[in-house]
Amino acid sequence: MCNLGPDGRRRDADDRPELCRGTVEFVATKEFMVREPMPAVYFFLIDVSMNAIQTGATAAACTAISQAISDLPEGPQTMVGIATFDSTIHFYNLKRASQQPLMLIVPDVQDVYTPLQTDLIVPLTECRQNLEQLLESIPNMFESNKVAESAFGRLSRYNEYVHLWFFIYCSKFDTDSIYAYHCLSAGFLAMKSTGGKLMVFQSVLPSVGIGSLSSRESEGRANISIGDKEAHKLLQPADKTFKTMAIEFAECQVCVDIFLTTQTFVDIASISVVPSTTGGQVYYYYPFSALSDPAKLYNDLRWNISRPKVLRL
Repeated sequence: MCNLGPDGRRRDADDRPELCRGTVEFVATKEFMVREPMPAVYFFLIDVSMNAIQTGATAAACTAISQAISDLPEGPQTMVGIATFDSTIHFYNLKRASQQPLMLIVPDVQDVYTPLQTDLIVPLTECRQNLEQLLESIPNMFESNKVAESAFGRLSRYNEYVHLWFFIYCSKFDTDSIYAYHCLSAGFLAMKSTGGKLMVFQSVLPSVGIGSLSSRESEGRANISIGDKEAHKLLQPADKTFKTMAIEFAECQVCVDIFLTTQTFVDIASISVVPSTTGGQVYYYYPFSALSDPAKLYNDLRWNISRPKVLRL
């Protein structure tokens, strides 16, 4: 008996997806898994520096997150955590049995640590009310904040696989010093044992520390005006640090999306190396407006966390 039809095709081709579909996904068995599937963890890190408060960026971030968590799947496998930062980092114990979450401050951003080993990331079903209350109160809590610096984050090296949804909202609209990558370190310390998808909301050019960049805008305009053959270099990364960082993220199976809510030059050519290397994308809001952009910010955030996704290959 011939297994081919009169047209030369296998007779069972239409019954086997791998033979009649362009792409096919199979559920991996334990033999093909690095480890047991981890819970989906969502960690929100929000900038509460003076500029973020005054421009309404903090309020926009809190509102977007509060609305977006309603699209997260229910169940014990959905876990969340939250932290805020200016020149220091503030973690919140959402599991504490009180009317308001306990704030835990980490003042030393040069040597970041997590103040608790547990209860920084808890199931959404156990903390939804506290989380919504905290998101609503954060803009008022830091309403009089005079700290202009923003401890954005320092990348630490970890060998663990990362499967955490990590939201960073960095919104600073001047050229004051920022401590590059310290908050990233704090976020990784909080979730390195569970691991996901890193979403960075950034508004300023990193200007101090590892990965700091200088404004190439004026130089680039001058080169373009005189027809300089070197002008094309503006489309290339200015610092290899971001490529190194992106490779480390990829090795840890972290996909990075960057939301640029900016009113100034932020060197997208350099910063976009991270999402392009890790399979993410860049969202660009320029010039950011607290009146018109929050709705778009929420829609982008909602779609990003609710769309079909693969956390590990």
